[in-house]
Amino acid sequence: MVWLIAGMGVVMAVFFAQSKIREEAARDIEMHQIAELVDLSVQMSSYVHEQQKERGASAIFLSSRGTQFVEQLSQQRLQTDARLGEVRAHAEELLNSGIHSALDTQLRDLLEKTDAIPEMRAKIDILSVNRPVAIGFYTELDKDVIDFIGEISTAISDPAIAKKLLVYSAFLTGKDSAGIERAVGASGFAVGAFNDDTKQKLGAHIAVQNAMLAHFTAHTDPGLASAVNSALQSDLSQQVERMREIAFNGTPEQIAAISASDWFDLSTQRINVLKQLEDQIASSLKDDTAAAMAQADRAFMMLAIAITIAVLFTSIASTYFALVIGRMFREVLEPLRKISVGDVDVEIPPASKNEIGEIARALNVFKDNELKRRDEDQHREQVLDTLASGLNALSDGDFVAKIDDVFPETYERLRTDFNASKLSIADTMNKVSKSVAEIRQGALKVRQDAGDLSARTEGQAATLEETAAALEEMTASVKSTSDSVVHTNQFVSTVEDGVRESRDVAQKTVATMTEIEASSHQISQIVTVIEEIAFQTNLLALNAGVEAARAGEAGRGFDVVASEVRALAGRSAEAAKEITSLIEANASRVGEGVNLIQSVSDALEDIVAKTTEVSKHVSDISIAANEQSLGLSEINSAVSQLDHVTQQNASMVEQTTSFSIGLSNDAEELMRLISQFRITDGAAASWSAQNGAVDAAAA
Repeated sequence: MVWLIAGMGVVMAVFFAQSKIREEAARDIEMHQIAELVDLSVQMSSYVHEQQKERGASAIFLSSRGTQFVEQLSQQRLQTDARLGEVRAHAEELLNSGIHSALDTQLRDLLEKTDAIPEMRAKIDILSVNRPVAIGFYTELDKDVIDFIGEISTAISDPAIAKKLLVYSAFLTGKDSAGIERAVGASGFAVGAFNDDTKQKLGAHIAVQNAMLAHFTAHTDPGLASAVNSALQSDLSQQVERMREIAFNGTPEQIAAISASDWFDLSTQRINVLKQLEDQIASSLKDDTAAAMAQADRAFMMLAIAITIAVLFTSIASTYFALVIGRMFREVLEPLRKISVGDVDVEIPPASKNEIGEIARALNVFKDNELKRRDEDQHREQVLDTLASGLNALSDGDFVAKIDDVFPETYERLRTDFNASKLSIADTMNKVSKSVAEIRQGALKVRQDAGDLSARTEGQAATLEETAAALEEMTASVKSTSDSVVHTNQFVSTVEDGVRESRDVAQKTVATMTEIEASSHQISQIVTVIEEIAFQTNLLALNAGVEAARAGEAGRGFDVVASEVRALAGRSAEAAKEITSLIEANASRVGEGVNLIQSVSDALEDIVAKTTEVSKHVSDISIAANEQSLGLSEINSAVSQLDHVTQQNASMVEQTTSFSIGLSNDAEELMRLISQFRITDGAAASWSAQNGAVDAAAA
């Protein structure tokens, strides 16, 4: 077990060491990846520098319609391709080895964009693309490369290197704006004029250039910041500034005096100075990265050596402590085994101040406790023997003998409690003996009284049985009468419901006849309207005939139509009169029918009222008969229950008599048993003498 604990310590030390080594190894690998990314950033900046020069040369070539910078453009493209080839080779190597997941996708997208360069160059060569589009293509591509350099800083965990790479991308952005300024200025000087749009673009790129370079100087090392400020204040920068002033505010003659080549060469010299600063910044960045990588390598090696030494020390210490602790445990293990089986004749090692010493002290306590336990066992055996003798006497019925030998202090209370219990039991037995005599005397008296009660109860039960039979016959008769009244009440209710239904039908018939009468009046009104229409039609026909007569031969046909309309109106008027006479006759008969049905409804209403009154009387009779039946049923039930209770009382009296006889016999047997115990200092009580005294008292 001790070796297992020691082994666990070594295993834990190795596990902890492995975890720390893994962390430091990951840090070292990350620093190598950072170095690779920084190298890629520097290569990309060189590629951007060459492509910026190609952008400027392309702008002059397009502005001069292919007459200027032909050879320079061709040479510059070769240099750009050389730098792009280095970037592609390094990027493919990083992509194959695996870099940051987000950077992987962005780098692949960036390489795909560079595939469009040959196509743009072909368009520039044949002058099929205008200058702004070509400059925008190169500018956008340079911006993507510089933005990617800035994104690399987000994937670097070292804050110092990440910050330096971020301000490095700001410097590249300012330098790129200088290159765009060179291209825009070259195009203006190439045509000998700067319009408002060209001036605006030139001013915007100068502002971006100044802002980015100022941002760089504010966040970089003091030495690099001083170098950049010196370059911005040099004579070369002052010459560029004077040309800028001419471009913005110069006369056409002043602008024409400066050729595109002059501006391009001067701007290129200034940009080359910035390139030297860029190389210096890149060199500083690579130096910092190399130093951080070297420091990570040293930290990894130092940690590996330190952890190896710590594991070896832990192993040696664990082995030593395992041996020492094992020896100390063996010294106390043998005494512990003997004490556990009750052997106290053992030699316990002296107690030290460590945990093993605590175990030795505990063993001494166990040894003392075992000796005390043995003494207790001897005293317990003596006490148990004495108690056994006392209990044997108690089992023989002797409640007087006591335990006089004094017990050890621990068990003395047991002796006193035993003697007190025997005295208490003897006193209780005396009281029980007296109570049994009294119970026996009471049982004899109960037996005599129970005999008398049994005789009286039997007579009462016979009388109640005859009364119950008579009440049962009367209840059956009243029940039959109540059932007949209920049937009569149901029949009357049925007749009443039928009369009510007939009355409702008569009332509905009256309502229907009333509606028919109202409909007849409406039809009569409609017929009146038809008569008026016929009269108006007749008048219109007469007017038409008059007009036709006036028209002469031309209105003859219309006169025939008017005659037919007049005849039709006459027939409609006659038919309306016949319908009116029929409706009046029908209304008269409907009125008579309504009166007759109303008389029938009144008669049915009177019948309903009288039937309701008869039903009420029959219902009252039914309720009264039902109440009488219920009352007799309750009386009959009460008498039957009384008879049942009386029979139970008679049975109970017999049982009580039997029980009193048994109780008397049990009391005599109990007295005989009590006489066997010795509950006084004299001899046992004479059962026969006590029995005779009880019999005399009962008599």
